[in-house]
Amino acid sequence: MGQINLKKLNSTQISWDYYPNNRIIDDAICPSGIDTTVYLPHTKNLVFTKQ
Repeated sequence: MGQINLKKLNSTQISWDYYPNNRIIDDAICPSGIDTTVYLPHTKNLVFTKQ
């Protein structure tokens, strides 16, 4: 869980900011053996450019 902010900078660029929420995951919520890794870039002011 978290928040992703996308902002259109111009016609070819979008900036990305990801703010994860702090949340404890335990076996009651998520069964053991499940991958709980977040595979999102944790970088401030990441810019995607359309080529």
